[in-house]
Amino acid sequence: MQRIALGLVASVFLFAPSWATGEIFVLVNGGRIEGDILNLEESPRKRYVIKTTSGAQMTLGKAQVKNVIHRNANEIEYEKVRPRYPDTIEGQWGLAEWCRERNLARLRARHLERVLELDPDHEKARQALQYRRVGGEWKTKKQQLEELGYVSFKGKSRTTQEVAILQRERTVELAVKEWKKRLKKWRTWLENGREAEANQQIDGIDDPYAVTALADALKRESVEEYRKRYINALGRIGGPSAWHVLCVLALEDESDDIRLTCLDHLEEHPSEAFVEYLIDRLDDTDNHIVNRAAIALSRMKSATAISPLINHLVTMHDRMIAPATGDMGGTFFNGPGTNGGGLSAGSSPAVELNEPYKNQDVLDTLVQLADGANFEYDVPAWKRWYAGRKKARSFKGRRDD
Repeated sequence: MQRIALGLVASVFLFAPSWATGEIFVLVNGGRIEGDILNLEESPRKRYVIKTTSGAQMTLGKAQVKNVIHRNANEIEYEKVRPRYPDTIEGQWGLAEWCRERNLARLRARHLERVLELDPDHEKARQALQYRRVGGEWKTKKQQLEELGYVSFKGKSRTTQEVAILQRERTVELAVKEWKKRLKKWRTWLENGREAEANQQIDGIDDPYAVTALADALKRESVEEYRKRYINALGRIGGPSAWHVLCVLALEDESDDIRLTCLDHLEEHPSEAFVEYLIDRLDDTDNHIVNRAAIALSRMKSATAISPLINHLVTMHDRMIAPATGDMGGTFFNGPGTNGGGLSAGSSPAVELNEPYKNQDVLDTLVQLADGANFEYDVPAWKRWYAGRKKARSFKGRRDD
């Protein structure tokens, strides 16, 4: 019965007159019906009772109709007046002007194009369609831009390079979303009796697009075993983005085990980029980070770090002291052996002290890289040694030449 009904719909459309009344019903099978809805009051919509342009009445189920295009009064009037304009240059130009006066831009363009089919050099039609003479030829703005290397992309003219960048960004965006979705699903498996299956999936991750999702998962995850699996995935993936995440975790994570796991991966793939990042972190305001950076540098075994380590044997850090009041008092500071917080009492303002701290881990790493030389925290002595070392190496290089 449905096949018969759709056949009737198609036949009604084929034999409908060229003028329309109210709406255009776009059907799921590709057909179109023009007519008026008779059951406007029906809600929720289950069917369409339609009076077609031929005067016939028919009923369509909601599932048969893909979309309903509502026509305004000018569009309806257009269908009535269109037959009055002949298919000549003057007739099509006149109909285009009629459309312009009623803001029917799409229909106007159709008739302007017909004018050009009849008279390719019709200057007013060319100008109306935004053609310009270039080298004796009529060209649209789009054609001119294409000749300059521009293409239309999402409604704007862009260079092919811009399009490539936007497409690549979209590819990355979609891939990141997909990986976040997968990791979220596998995380639920870890709690729902599918741990072996989840671990197998996580242990197989080697896609660079997964880096952002893994970094986000590490921020949310509290179970250290799962965090290590994410870290191992980053180590397998490698590349600048993955290594950056591991470098940050190697210094900032609260877990000693997590920091060491990150360092294990970094040490397996030594890079001057890691060394540069760790040297930069020697300037951190948190004394804990300074010493962790030194420990990490000891794993990198790069002589590049010697001079920066000398300069950070002793570093200055703020210490906040709140004067004791009554039976209670306290201090808080960012120096060694603290978590950056503490107790204060009373209403007196805190006093900020900028104090020197001797960094044992910096010294230990420096001694290791200096092949056993040790001047403790005597920075000038270290600098004299380093200058002599550089001079000796420079002399040896010239002699070898």
